[in-house]
Amino acid sequence: MDVLAPRTLDEALRLKAEVADLWPIQGGTDVMVELNFDRARPPALLNLNEVTELRGWSRDNGTLRLGAGLTYTLVFGTKDDAIANLRVRNSIGAAIRTGFDVMFSDRWGAFLSVSKVFVSTNASGNAATLGGAPVSADVSFNPLVLFSGITYRF
Repeated sequence: MDVLAPRTLDEALRLKAEVADLWPIQGGTDVMVELNFDRARPPALLNLNEVTELRGWSRDNGTLRLGAGLTYTLVFGTKDDAIANLRVRNSIGAAIRTGFDVMFSDRWGAFLSVSKVFVSTNASGNAATLGGAPVSADVSFNPLVLFSGITYRF
């Protein structure tokens, strides 16, 4: 099976028009279930993860456009002024994920996904309560993240 990875929306649309039975995939919830259980075997997949136009949003003349691959993560309690000049080292961690789709018709449905993320990193800054003294700490950030949205099958 071929996997085509366009970088732009124009390239993705061109490939979809040129290649017969090309399955678009971004995230893969529906498609990966079909592949893993041998329910379907398309000749090629169209990986849309690198198409930046699908991840963004814009507002133009009162119209709001949300890209099909737009994600939003909300972190609660991001500031308490206890640490000035806060620096957090970028890190990569593990995630456990599950979810399900409910189809309302042949094309439309909704999905819910739950992820538990495990990230450890180092943070440093100046503690206001200690007169601005430098401080450093190893930090574990393990949020439970809920995703939901609308599914449309092309």
